Amino acid sequence: MSKYHSRFPSVYSKSIYASVQKFGEIIVSSDQGDFSIHKRKDRQAQFMVALPTKNINNMTLTFQKHISTKLTSVPGCSLLPVDRMVFSCDRQNKIRVLKSDGSKNFEKKNDGQTLDVVFIGGDSIAVTYRYSLHLKINIIDLKKHKLNKSININAYFVGVVYKDGHLIYCDGTKGITMINLNDEFITSIGVLPYLQIWRTLQHSVTD
Repeated sequence: MSKYHSRFPSVYSKSIYASVQKFGEIIVSSDQGDFSIHKRKDRQAQFMVALPTKNINNMTLTFQKHISTKLTSVPGCSLLPVDRMVFSCDRQNKIRVLKSDGSKNFEKKNDGQTLDVVFIGGDSIAVTYRYSLHLKINIIDLKKHKLNKSININAYFVGVVYKDGHLIYCDGTKGITMINLNDEFITSIGVLPYLQIWRTLQHSVTD
């Protein structure tokens, strides 16, 4: 049996090689992805450093200036902006504002015995004074040198402090009390221990 050899594959291959120049090509393209790479910045470490606690026994007082108020009795004073100071006089019934060099800026009289004075912000001060059997608080404008408002208080107290739109004082019967300068609403914060003792002794004597 003779073998049969076909020449078709060889002829077919040569025909393909001659007609096809290339089988394909590689295309490289780049598209912007949906994510981005951010460069992380170096962060500096933050350290909490505790400040040393000051002890009043270790403080050294230094004399800076001598100022004469030229007032007979001064129960209250307060520091003001622009290096000024205000003092109250309970004998001459007035307040006096002094400049940093001790010269007088202005002064204003009250209707009764002037007790304490405190700066309340907004170029205003609050002055407490006794009028008849009641206490009053005058709000005075430092720029216009005039009375803005007067508040009647049915209590007896001398000293007063200012915080966040409120005046805080010690009422002889209610203890620590706070008044809102906007609506004049009065809130009792609490009774002091010595007032509780005084009330206990008073009840024990009357019973």
